[in-house]
Amino acid sequence: MKTKIKGVILIVLVTCSSYVFAQDVVTETGDTLRISSTGVISDLSNNTIGEVLSNGDIKDANGVRIGSIEGNNFKDLNNMVLGSINTTTGEVFDVNETKIGEVINGVTIKDISGNIIGIASSYINEKWLAAYYFFYFNN
Repeated sequence: MKTKIKGVILIVLVTCSSYVFAQDVVTETGDTLRISSTGVISDLSNNTIGEVLSNGDIKDANGVRIGSIEGNNFKDLNNMVLGSINTTTGEVFDVNETKIGEVINGVTIKDISGNIIGIASSYINEKWLAAYYFFYFNN
């Protein structure tokens, strides 16, 4: 009996520890994408759009590095700052430090006019949401 219980517990632990959660983000155009708990960005057909790695690298659908997040800055391949995020307020700035939008509670993305340009089903890392718009939106 103890052996069966240990087996069941092992299966539950393996299943829970290997499960990846994903949150849906609906854009202003009505498109839906998913950002997983591991940073993979995909469409509803599970086609990978890109990935945000734990070291800050940003990759495209082919796994090619297209930029990075360093601290609160978003940088291109030439290490030039594209913009930044204030993680305390959620405000997003362009290269000239002009506010271009904000991420609210890791769920809502607004442009400078206050228009909602993306809304997530639940909390997503603010930097990942901002990175999506710096590196993938309109590309």
